[in-house]
Amino acid sequence: MLAMIGGLAVAIVLLTASASRADGYTFDTGDILRVSVIGEQSYPLEVVVDDRGSI
Repeated sequence: MLAMIGGLAVAIVLLTASASRADGYTFDTGDILRVSVIGEQSYPLEVVVDDRGSI
């Protein structure tokens, strides 16, 4: 549980730090991210973008 929270925190930090763009790609609703935490199993996380473009 703690690892999952830590993984989500890392994902949120990266996304809010304008790291949602990689090689000219922008995440959009329905995209699937794979969140990885060292020592833990990775799991998919679906992206949802609201009307303002926030993830």
